[in-house]
Amino acid sequence: MSNKYTKLAEEADKAFNGDYSNELNDLVGLSKEELESVIPNTESKSTYLALIKVVEQASKENIKQADLISNIKELGDVAVNIAKKVSGLKNLF
Repeated sequence: MSNKYTKLAEEADKAFNGDYSNELNDLVGLSKEELESVIPNTESKSTYLALIKVVEQASKENIKQADLISNIKELGDVAVNIAKKVSGLKNLF
C-alpha cells in the first residue's frame, strides 16, 4: 500500500524523466539573478511557479510542443521571458 508521499514522489519522477525533463531541470535551476533580470522585484514570483507547473505537467504527460508553447503564452509575457532563459525553451519563442 502506498501513501500520499509515495504517490507524490512517483509523480515528480514522471515529470523529471519525461519529454521536457531537461527543460524542467534548467527552469528549476535558474539563479536568483537570472530570475530577477526578467521578474521585477515588486512583481510576484507566482508566474515563475506557474511556469514550473506548466513545464512539469508537459513533461509528465508528454504533451506536444505546440501545446506547451500555448500554455506558456497563456501565462503572459513574464512567463515567456523566463522560458527564454532556459536553453531548451528559448528556441520555442
